[in-house]
Amino acid sequence: MRSIIPFLVLSLCITAPSTSHSQNTAKTTITQGKDNTIVKAPITPPALPDFISSATVTAPGDDVTLSWNFTADKIVIAGGRFKNGVNVTSLTHVLVHPRVTTRYKLFVLSHTPANGTANTKGVETHHAMYSLVVNVVHLPPMENYHSVRGWGIRNVVGWDKFNIKLPNMPADSLVFFQPKMDSELRMAVSTVVMGANQTLDNFCQMVEADVPSHYDSIQQLTLQPLTYHGLNADLLRFSALDDSHPGTRVMEEALIVMDGTDGYVVSGRMALDKVEKDGMLLDSLIHSFIPAKLYQHIADKDVSH
Repeated sequence: MRSIIPFLVLSLCITAPSTSHSQNTAKTTITQGKDNTIVKAPITPPALPDFISSATVTAPGDDVTLSWNFTADKIVIAGGRFKNGVNVTSLTHVLVHPRVTTRYKLFVLSHTPANGTANTKGVETHHAMYSLVVNVVHLPPMENYHSVRGWGIRNVVGWDKFNIKLPNMPADSLVFFQPKMDSELRMAVSTVVMGANQTLDNFCQMVEADVPSHYDSIQQLTLQPLTYHGLNADLLRFSALDDSHPGTRVMEEALIVMDGTDGYVVSGRMALDKVEKDGMLLDSLIHSFIPAKLYQHIADKDVSH
């Protein structure tokens, strides 16, 4: 009999470099002395992740926290209820309730002393722009699930949660979310402990290699690199025959992401002939996942105020 575990629960240790979740552009102008001479040069944006949202897919009117990890002389946010721009220099987060898919932008201005001799003192003026999109779709009522291991995810109100106890593994190493026991439609989060000498590529290869132990007649297996909340990640997709539902071909999607010493496989499954009906829901649930360190960062923003 094949294991019910979606993909593998590994004893790995992988450290991934961090990259930006949002799109950004930046430039520098250097004004030297009173002659107002301007020299343009590239600059490095603030530490990443720079501009993040608590959800990339949400239902109309739901709470979404937009936050940023830096301060500046001037920060303006635009898009949605902020229209052409509102000054948020004194803040590090805002709460929004988009009713349609919305792109939000941060415009950042800061000044630092310019390097130079005694005759060429001046100020460096840094300009940067960051953007992200919150996709709004019509979804059933949702609730938040905060794992004892620190990560968070959204779940459909009324769905059952099953915490599978695994030998020598802490609680919440594997959690299922589904309408009922052994439903064709389900989501699962596997948390793995990773070793320092592993890589994201190694992790993904091991997940891919484990797929045949759970499915038959695998088709359309693709692996898409992406940046997820400032972290390197991959999105694995395929269709296959599911042994637990004889004769049923399912579509599986798995978000594979690493955050320091924590590795996650956030997977979703649905019947292939119900992709049009359930696809958007499952995609929104998977992409509502927030790794533990980022979840703590968002919680520290005290979004209730």
